[in-house]
Formats: sequence, C-alpha cells, structure tokens
Amino acid sequence: MAAINTPPLPPLLTTGVVLLLRELGRQAAEEGGAVYMLNGNHEALNVCGDFRYVTAGAFVESAAAAGLRGDALQVWDNQLRARLRLYSPGGPMAVELSKNPAVLVVNDTVFAHGGLLPQHVKYGLERLNAEVAAWMRGARNADGTHAAPPFLAMGYVVGVVCTLMMYMCKHCMSKLQKYSTHPPSTQ
Repeated sequence: MAAINTPPLPPLLTTGVVLLLRELGRQAAEEGGAVYMLNGNHEALNVCGDFRYVTAGAFVESAAAAGLRGDALQVWDNQLRARLRLYSPGGPMAVELSKNPAVLVVNDTVFAHGGLLPQHVKYGLERLNAEVAAWMRGARNADGTHAAPPFLAMGYVVGVVCTLMMYMCKHCMSKLQKYSTHPPSTQ
C-alpha cells in the first residue's frame, strides 16, 4: 500500500481543513480507501448565518477568501459580509459542504452527528441528505421558493443536526439579511 501524501495545509482555517480532507479522500480512493466528512450542527449553523462558534481567525479567513487585503481585511462588517457570502445557501463553502451527508451508512454502521432517531429513519435518510444538500446549494423548489432544511418537515427536530437549526433559520437570517446584500469593499 502506498503512503498517502499529506498536502501542506493552506493558511485558511476552515476552508483549508475541508480542502485537506477532500485531497486525502482523493488519495485514499486511489488506494481503495475512503475519507468521509459529515455535516453536523456547526456546518448547518454557519449556513444558517449563526456564527456564534466562529473564531476571530475564521472571520479574517473569510475576508481573505473574498479577496480583501490590508485594512479592509480587518473591518468587522467586511469579515461578516464575506462569511455570509461564503456560507449562505448557494455560497461557495455551503456548496462545498453540500457534498457531505448529514447521515452516512457504511456497511451496517450509521454515522450521524448528534444522534439518529426513529423519526429520522422514517423520514428517510436519503431524503434527509438530499434535502440538506439542496438547501445548502441554494436550490429552488418548483414554485421558485428556496429549498429549506428538512428539519421542520420532520416534526421532532432533535438529533442529526440540532434543534438550533429551526430557530436560527427562522430568526437570525432576517437580522443578517442587510449584510448579504452589500458586498464588502475590496479597496
């Protein structure tokens, strides 16, 4: 078996880790193995615009990823707008995260962050993963409305991702909406 080459981690915190794991997954697949990433509550919270667990460095990373440099990189509003742009449904990082399942079955083992309940199984794991992915990609429904996370339709919203999802998607996005409509200055 060939050794897996670990690429140098980019200087970006969150995106760097995701890119590293994607590269390790590619290399593992070449050798008949696999690397799996799951979406949990922190990924979902970021896509909802709830950044309470995001470090100061990750906000700066978002601004740098948006192309900001110098003084503009240090302005909080620029950092917040950049992170919203990256992680809002349809944003580059949300689309990247949409490639990860919320629930993964490998042989006879089920993996999920935060637990799996009978109602999740009844709802359908493939359906749940498909709806989470569509929401993160910013997909639109047939009637033109934005795809929503599936947790409200499931009734009981404990486990898999987190009860906070329901609250955050309803309340915080409207408060943060003003930031997503004004792109940060690159001056």
